[in-house]
This record gives sequence, C-alpha cells and structure tokens, in this order.
Amino acid sequence: YKTNVTDRRSIELEGTRKLSEKVEKQFASAYQAAVGIDAAVQSEMKHNKKDERKREEIIDALKVILSQNNYISGVGVFFDHDAFDGKDSKNIQGANKSGAFAVYVTENEVNLEDDHFESDWYTNVISTGKTTMLEPYELRGSITTTYGMPIKFEGKIVGAINVDIDLTGLSDEFAAEEGNSNNNFTVLLSDEGIIAAHSTNKDLLLKNALSSNADLKGPFDAAKSGTEALEVQKSITTGKESQIIFVPVNVEGTGTNWAFAAIVSMSNFTSDAVVNMYLNIFLNIITIIGIAVLIFFLIKYYVSTPISVLEKAIGKLASYNLDTSKEREKLTKYRDKPDEI
Repeated sequence: YKTNVTDRRSIELEGTRKLSEKVEKQFASAYQAAVGIDAAVQSEMKHNKKDERKREEIIDALKVILSQNNYISGVGVFFDHDAFDGKDSKNIQGANKSGAFAVYVTENEVNLEDDHFESDWYTNVISTGKTTMLEPYELRGSITTTYGMPIKFEGKIVGAINVDIDLTGLSDEFAAEEGNSNNNFTVLLSDEGIIAAHSTNKDLLLKNALSSNADLKGPFDAAKSGTEALEVQKSITTGKESQIIFVPVNVEGTGTNWAFAAIVSMSNFTSDAVVNMYLNIFLNIITIIGIAVLIFFLIKYYVSTPISVLEKAIGKLASYNLDTSKEREKLTKYRDKPDEI
C-alpha cells in the first residue's frame, strides 16, 4: 500500500513539473521577444542621430517579432517625452495627444495611443528600472499577463517595452490532460495568488486562491521561493481530503516565481493502492484455501484412509471373522511407509 501511494505521488509530482515547464517555456519565449525588441530599439538609437531615428523601423520590428511568437498577443514600446527622436510635437495626432513615441502592435492593429504615462505597469517599470510580470488581468475578453521591461539608453531609463501573453488557452490545455476531473485538477497561480488558469472551473479565473483558503499559503510561499511543496489538506473545492502539490514556475528575467498547483483527491490518489491491497487479500485467501484443501487430502490419504481400513479389519476380528484379505489388500501400499500406521 505504502509503495503504491509513494509511486502515485511521484507520478503526480512529475506530471505537475512537466506542466510547469510548459508555462515556463511560454514565459521564456515572451521574455526573449522583449529582449529582441530592446535589441532593435538599441540598434536604431545607437546607430542614428536622435533626429534621424525612424519610428517606422521599430514598428516593423515589432510586427516581425509578434509574427514569430505564438505565445504573445501583443507587443509595444512606450517612450518618455521626446526620448526617442525629439519629434513629439510633430507626431501629435488622434489619440496620441502628446506625440510621444508609443506604439502597441497586435495581429490586426497598430495602436499609437499615448496612454502609458498613467499606466501602473509603465510607472512601475520606470520607477524600479526592473523587468516585471504583471498580475493576470482581462484584456479584450482574454486572460492576459504582461512583461514590462525598461529601455535603458546611455545610463538613463527612457521608456518601457510591453509584451502581452495570452493565458486563456492554458485552462483548456490543462483540462485535456489525462486524469483531469473535478477531484483531480490543476491551477496556475501568479506570485500574488491570482488564478491565471484552472483546468475544471473557469469561473475562478482572476480570483485570489489564498483569500479563500489560507491553508494554501505555506506551500504557495514555498513555491514562490523556488521550492516544491507537498501537503495533504482538505480541498475547499471538492470537500475531500486531497494531496496538494505545488511546483514553482520561473518567470524568466524577473527573479520571481509563479506557482503551479495540482490538487488530487486522496481517494483517486490511493485508488491503485486500494485495488492492489484487495487483490493481495484475495490472492492470500485463495492460497490459504488451496493449502487447506491440499492438507485435507494428504491427511485423508496418509492417515484417515488406512486407519479406517484398520478399524474395519479389527471389527471383523472382534466378530470372529478372520477373513481380512480385502483390508490386507487395501493396506498393501502403506506397508513400506516408515510410520506407526
């Protein structure tokens, strides 16, 4: 039983690791896209005088990078006032009221709106000078997270890069995994505990898992710090005693981790062990019955039968019947046995 439980735990842990690696691959791909955008921006700024820099070159680079990455839904660069080409006043148009170089590219659109100056992600990147990953949020009907990377030039932070990752499909991918059920499901959590993907209940997306279940904080914090954690708890989702498995998800370039959680009902978790246990009990019973039957026939053959014949012969002699030839014939095969009978 214990061996089966241990084996099943190892299998579930390995499966959770593989799902974590799948998400890490998407994050790494998005991060490399941001690095590629930064390289294009640095090249344009280093190799051209400020007033000769071309915004179209950066926009074209964004289109190419977006087309080469299946995991991202949009990319953009957002500069401070006059930080790119010093021509903001000449580029005031439509939704771009300041003329600052701000462009966001999706598969179907190039947006030049300069609404980034008041955006939390932009101000955070500019103030900290660090690459960050936003908490998941809803964008145009999709569950999205965003890489924010500072653009540094000649020792100054002059803008920020934006790479959006569409997480919507992850819930369906996790739901398609073998063994997924209401009692055996997986969840992707941000570094603040926000549910970014759920294999069985999309109604829980963008809700904080820790606010509804404080018992998860221990294993969640372990995963955030880069350590795997396994605990047995009562799941508030299923109401059943469950094996909780937390595996860290590295967010490349940020020094932070999200967490991947697998919740497996102990009834499912120990099902193989229970089956094997009952199978062993059944086989043991069959073996015991077999041995008992064998002993029965051995005793009958070697003890009961010859004693019965002797008893019959003695009965004849007691009745003055000296004809015991039949009994003597039946006992012939026992005469050479080195026992009392």
